[in-house]
Amino acid sequence: MAPLRALVSMPRSWSRVAGVLLVCLFTAVAWRPAASALSRPPADRQADLHVYLGAIETVRNGRPLYDYAAENGDPFTYPPFALIVLQPLGWAPEPAVRVAWTLCTLVIAGLIAAALTRRRVLVMAAALVLVLSAPLQSNLRFGQISVLLVLLVLVDGLGLTRPRWRGALIGLAAAIKLTPLLFLPYLVLTGQRRAATRATGVFVVAAGLAFVALPEDSARFWTDAVFTTSRVGDLSAGGNQSVNGALLRLGVLEPVKSAAWLLYAGGLAWAALLWGRRLYADGRVAEAVVTVGCATLVVSPVSWTHHQVWLVLAGLVLLAGPGRARRAAGVAVLLVMIFPLAAEARLLCAAALCCAGLPMEIRAATGAWAARDGRPLESARIP
Repeated sequence: MAPLRALVSMPRSWSRVAGVLLVCLFTAVAWRPAASALSRPPADRQADLHVYLGAIETVRNGRPLYDYAAENGDPFTYPPFALIVLQPLGWAPEPAVRVAWTLCTLVIAGLIAAALTRRRVLVMAAALVLVLSAPLQSNLRFGQISVLLVLLVLVDGLGLTRPRWRGALIGLAAAIKLTPLLFLPYLVLTGQRRAATRATGVFVVAAGLAFVALPEDSARFWTDAVFTTSRVGDLSAGGNQSVNGALLRLGVLEPVKSAAWLLYAGGLAWAALLWGRRLYADGRVAEAVVTVGCATLVVSPVSWTHHQVWLVLAGLVLLAGPGRARRAAGVAVLLVMIFPLAAEARLLCAAALCCAGLPMEIRAATGAWAARDGRPLESARIP
């Protein structure tokens, strides 16, 4: 990472000392939100993890999955396959599951950082930024699975798996939660058609397994629950940094809201996919993956704070690149993700990252139109 060249270029002995210091700092910083998550009042202690465990118990007792609601009214909102993945959590007492889940969340933060860079010092620096960010702390507080899904998609998108398995982790993540489905057109547009086919196959097989194991719950999810977005809470709350949430806060009513959502969310998704394709072609794969990840935030009907890990990764990737403007943008994004600033700041950051390539795409389109008019195509090339 360019701003951290001093850490990279320092003598090896100093680098080891810096690494140890960063590990100690990471531990000190991570301890507070982890301890806070585990010591909250019972009714507010890792509420989402409690929902997962309650849903497991509900199905085990033969009751309908989507009739379950926790004491505070929170229902289980994921596809039935997610419950199959989470099933082993029901084998241990809830207090033990809470501690293990918290530790695993911190380990996953480190693995995400390791996926972005191979240099140990920078891994710890990136992990420290992650644990300082609001999304990671929200994952700890609520006992959320979002950070794991980001890791699965990131590892797959960066090509860190064997070629014959490329796309499988994206399909698995999408089967647990639907928003990673946006990576399927990304794989197609970037020429990774085998990976796209594999991701689709894994998604379909996972959904099929859920139909076999939980037929009634699966039928209910795909015909009813998946369309009932109100089940996930008050979507007009400020924490929902999606286009849908912003439209609700503005008081836009149906059917105008649906049309506006389709226009803005669809436009941002298409801009992000086009920009992701260009970044991938230029060999800037990490930027391409986090750009599409940010697009999942604006397109989804709901993007709570714990979903917004992609924005933190976008800040880190920008910070790692050349150019003062890019690094300044990276710092700005990270500040937005660490400190509570303007109400719609995170949505605006995600939208800006989706649209970052629009000037190039417009110039490329202008060049193509100029060529059709008989003017030389070379005159419109992007430098």
